[in-house]
Amino acid sequence: MAFNGNGEFTRLHQWVVDKSQHKQIDAQRFDDEEDGIVEGLSNLVLKDGTQITTATIPFASGIKLNDGTVSAPSIAILGDTDTGFYRIGDDNIGLAVGGVKKVDFGTATASINAPLALATPLATTYGGLGTATANSCRVFTSASQTIATASDTAITFPSESFDAKAMHGTSSSAGLNTKINIIQSGVYLITGTITPYVLLDLEGGQTISVAIKKNGTTYLAKSSARYPLLGAALFLSTSITTSAIASLTAGDYVQLVGRCSAKSVQIAVDGSQFGSGFPNVLTSFSASRIYA
Repeated sequence: MAFNGNGEFTRLHQWVVDKSQHKQIDAQRFDDEEDGIVEGLSNLVLKDGTQITTATIPFASGIKLNDGTVSAPSIAILGDTDTGFYRIGDDNIGLAVGGVKKVDFGTATASINAPLALATPLATTYGGLGTATANSCRVFTSASQTIATASDTAITFPSESFDAKAMHGTSSSAGLNTKINIIQSGVYLITGTITPYVLLDLEGGQTISVAIKKNGTTYLAKSSARYPLLGAALFLSTSITTSAIASLTAGDYVQLVGRCSAKSVQIAVDGSQFGSGFPNVLTSFSASRIYA
């Protein structure tokens, strides 16, 4: 064996030693020595690439390669030479498949230039924290309420469509049923709708507004509708919806508030004023975490 276990070439015979021991030159000993040299040379990795290694080679200090190209990557598959990694530029590596760049790795981003097929579909989640953390809440009211003039009236919501994270309370104590509380910080989509029931001969001639308010002080969104004053005893009921996308912090809360410019009015809650029922939709409020 020409190389020992440490990768060192070892000779079978020492001719100087043979001379000192008065050994004659022997053809067999000479052939054995040269056979070892041939075996050693045959196990070398040649720089012209004509030999293939037969085992994993551990490099103590890493390896350095040429840049390669998208059609001939510097790190490629032996039987598929146009597939592998190559250098696009400084701090920029590309992955080529079939001579076409499929992934571009940079210092800030990695872009994929092909459709991403998942063996297992991603789970649908609420609020971006998994199916067990549904940071989403929708509430509604089934009791008629009065919207006051010249000041905000916080709409009460004693009923819930869904509220997996206990973001809302149905009790009227301390105004709990007027609030949707933020449990998990993030960006939320908030939507609210009220449907004023306006008698135009008595309550018309004014503007009615609905707004989303954060922590009782900050307006996040507002919508308004103008109701005409008519002499006939007619009513007009139009849903007013407002929505906001806002960054909220755990501990914040949002409310839906209404305001009349001149005279207080009632809000329609179930559509009975119209001769048919529309439960849970005429006055409702929701907040859903859409991303972190």
